[in-house]
Amino acid sequence: RDGPARRVVALAPNLAEIVADVGGAERLVGISSYGGAPEGTSSAERVGGFVDPSIERIISLRPDLVIGVPLQRAALASCRAAGLRTVEIACETLDEALAAYGVIGAVLGLDESAGAARSRLAARLDRVRERGASRQQPRTLLLLGRAGEDFQQVFPVTPGNFCDELLTIAGGRNVLDRAAGSVSAESVIALAPEVVIEVAMDAEGDAPPERLDPSPVWARLGSVPAVRGGRLYALSTSSLLVPGPRMAEGAELLAGLLHPDEGR
Repeated sequence: RDGPARRVVALAPNLAEIVADVGGAERLVGISSYGGAPEGTSSAERVGGFVDPSIERIISLRPDLVIGVPLQRAALASCRAAGLRTVEIACETLDEALAAYGVIGAVLGLDESAGAARSRLAARLDRVRERGASRQQPRTLLLLGRAGEDFQQVFPVTPGNFCDELLTIAGGRNVLDRAAGSVSAESVIALAPEVVIEVAMDAEGDAPPERLDPSPVWARLGSVPAVRGGRLYALSTSSLLVPGPRMAEGAELLAGLLHPDEGR
């Protein structure tokens, strides 16, 4: 139980991606049914939803390690009760996501390759940060989902998580300076974002950015600078939803929308 893990179940998609990135793809025997499968993990079985995986299915895979994030604490506790070794890994912030490389490298006995993978990711993020630092930072509203043709269910990115940090790295400035569960049409008008970017919450792969049609949902907000300037964008990419190896891709996508005149 204390040696390098050889049969791993990753309950969270980002942890599965990190395992694969450090060279442990072939050790993944189980992954979440939520999200895509990292390259090299086609033989890994799906073990159920993000917060409600099948404990029976996990046990049947005979893992010597189950890893998950804090939101999966209950599932991890059930796995421990069944006699399985578990590790909880926080990945809410960029620093936590980068630190996860060290944790996963240690439990897999792949410290060297994990360190190299982490350094590659950090260097790529630094390159985006360096380009963005010298540019004007447009006031940006970054949305992770909007339900329906109104503002009844709009979920903005707020300070304190990796998406907000990626926006800053890309050279943008979040119009929200505090946590907010949702935003109304009136608050969007008051916030006056220069750029609005909507990210599809159900994205599993990556698609080119699209310019949003300003009607009907945005047309009535004609006083908002992003609407007047035609800077409304839609993104379907899981790189902004999964705090793992593809975070740099997400930062590069954001930078391309925020500073379209700069060749990357």
